[in-house]
Amino acid sequence: IHQYCCGGQSANWYRPHNDCKMRYLGRDFCSVCSESTVKRIQNLVGSTIIAYSPEAQQNINICDQKVFNVSLIKPSPNTLKVTWELNGFKINSDADSTLIDTSLLNDIDNNLKVTVEDTTLLLRDKTHNTTFTQVWNITKNRETKIKSSDSNTFCKGDSIILSVPQATDYQWSDGTRKQQIVVYETGSYSVLSYNINGCASTSDTVMIVVNDLPDVTLSFANDTICLSELPLNLSGGLPLGGIYYGDGIENDVLLPEDVVPGLQQIIYTFTDGNNCTDSTFDDLFIDVCSSTELTEISSGIKIVPNPTSGKFTIIPKNNLISNSTIQIFDNKGQLIHEAKNLVDELDLTMHATGTYFIKIVQDRKTIFKKLVISH
Repeated sequence: IHQYCCGGQSANWYRPHNDCKMRYLGRDFCSVCSESTVKRIQNLVGSTIIAYSPEAQQNINICDQKVFNVSLIKPSPNTLKVTWELNGFKINSDADSTLIDTSLLNDIDNNLKVTVEDTTLLLRDKTHNTTFTQVWNITKNRETKIKSSDSNTFCKGDSIILSVPQATDYQWSDGTRKQQIVVYETGSYSVLSYNINGCASTSDTVMIVVNDLPDVTLSFANDTICLSELPLNLSGGLPLGGIYYGDGIENDVLLPEDVVPGLQQIIYTFTDGNNCTDSTFDDLFIDVCSSTELTEISSGIKIVPNPTSGKFTIIPKNNLISNSTIQIFDNKGQLIHEAKNLVDELDLTMHATGTYFIKIVQDRKTIFKKLVISH
């Protein structure tokens, strides 16, 4: 520090150097004055970044590529050092702009930062801020993923729902303009969707395979069998290896315990190697044949009269059916009447002409009788 002059008020003045602009015209400012001048200018200007684009909104979605740039107040000579960083990695320097391509972005959120530092040697004050930054949050326009509600391979008659994340518009390969589609047929399906920023995204292609159902048939060699022929191993269903269903059927065997004479519907179901299942049915008439009736005569139970116009009486050997249950079925196997310990006359005159079957259960034994109504 040097005294400015020799006496008077100026005796209290001081200057950093003897040979500088504070004493002589045509001299340069010394380092102290230069630093003070630079600091004052920077304080007046503020950040060296006076503008930037695009605007730093919450998230910037990039469809393909986008230019980011900053406008700077540059000293002369220019001592500004510019550094661009994406997700913490340096991608550019000494440039007022940089190009961001989607290939550089993560699938999740991304952070782009530009740092501008004034590297002038005129400043030696470490407490004075000479670095300024601008940050953008960037999201990548992701590829649209199609979501399937179930397996992409299924059987004819079923369907599957294909859907994509919410967007502003959709163009499916089948022409549908909705967020989801219902698919019934074999084919390749894709979608072009547009997000709120106008970015277009083409999905992956999903292949749907719809397998045909097996050709299932059922035909009995004899469509009428006698009750006495039960149990009966069922056959006639194709392809072989299916399953038979119906009243009194267990493990593909028609058992007498739960079978009522009359028309029985037998269902045959088959599942092929693609796990596709189809079924069909055929009717089998179970009759109380003469051979069965001869056996019943020994039981001592008679139906009088038979045939009848509708009214008849069940006459046991001892004129009493005790502890018994009596059920009457039509020729379709439908229960139309039920009674216990019956000794009175029965009246079926309201029922149509045809063959009916009377089931009598007594002492754990079951007896069937055929009844013919003829008006």
